[in-house]
This record gives sequence, C-alpha cells and structure tokens, in this order.
Amino acid sequence: MSGLKRFVRLKGIREIATTLRVDLFTSSPLPGAVIRESALTLLMSHAVMQREASRLRTALAELCEIPEDGPELDLALEPNVAPEEALRLLSAGMKREVEHETASIHPQDMADLTRLLCGGRTKGVLHVVGTDGTSEATEVTMMLIDAELDPVRITFDADGDATIHADGAQYVCLSPDQLELIAARSQEAVAIWEEISAREDALTEEDGA
Repeated sequence: MSGLKRFVRLKGIREIATTLRVDLFTSSPLPGAVIRESALTLLMSHAVMQREASRLRTALAELCEIPEDGPELDLALEPNVAPEEALRLLSAGMKREVEHETASIHPQDMADLTRLLCGGRTKGVLHVVGTDGTSEATEVTMMLIDAELDPVRITFDADGDATIHADGAQYVCLSPDQLELIAARSQEAVAIWEEISAREDALTEEDGA
C-alpha cells in the first residue's frame, strides 16, 4: 500500500517510470526505459482523453436535454460518425424525449396545452386579427405547434404568401404534413382577404353616399 501511495504522489512520466521495478519487464516487450516511458505517456494521455470524452458527453446531454446513457448519444460519439450525422442522431434523441414526455398526457390535457401554447386559438385554423384595432393592421394568421412543442405563428398576405414567425425561438421544426397544411391554408387566406377587401369597399361606398 505504501508503494501505491508513493506512486500516486509522484509527478511526471520519467519519475513514475524510474520507480517501477525493472525486473518486472525483463521477459516482456517493455524492457527499455524509453519504451516504458512512451507506454506510460500513451496510457496517461488515454486517461486524459477519457475524462475529456466524459465531459463532452455530459455537456452534449445537458445541451440537448437527453439522457447521458441514451442510444442516440452513444452513436453520435462513435469515432467514425461524421459531425452532421451526429447532429441528426442528437436531434432524434431530442425528439424521442419530447415524445416520451407527451406520451402520458391525457388527450384533453394535450388539447388544453396546445390551446395555451397557441394563445387561446385553435391550431391549424385561420384567424383574422387586428394588431392595433384598425383595418389596415388586419392579419390573417394561423398557429401551429412544431416538433419541439414551440408555438409557431404563420401570417398570410393577400396573395396567399405565408410568413413563418419563430417569435423568439432560435428555429422552427415543421413536419412535411404541417408544410402541406400551410400550403392548403394559403388558398383559404386569399379568399378571406378578398372578403375583407369587399367589406372595406362596401363601407367606403356607404361613407361616400
């Protein structure tokens, strides 16, 4: 035990190598002091890399809010995995965690949560709103919930062109079905704008009369 304590207290590769009993290596591939020092250097470097790898794993798990022992993180940290593929794996892990968190929610609770996230509106339905109470400020808008449960606001102009607003989020993650829904609502938005324009024209004529 005293030898182990002495070994731990020593610093530096050469100092450690000189404390090892030479006779232990006479019949092995490590008889020379230089070779032993090189082997120790590699072993200690490996220990450092393991500590760094552990810190990297913890940091990625915290950043992506996924378990440190998750399968996606295991695959993402494989030596031969390209960084872009690793990002896709981490994204899949995040999606799995979101699905796991929402799987146990009662349908009515989920509907209430969705309505809350959408500011009281029904997701996927067009709404006409006036942002400051004037007809010039009227918006035709729709709310969606993206893959990461973030509310997404879509506004449509009179030509049906859609603008996607992240409203504070760094990015928006929409599914192909949601993109198709936006395209379908675009035509409905054009019809709503035509109705708004027709009402405004009628009011203008009444005021002129």
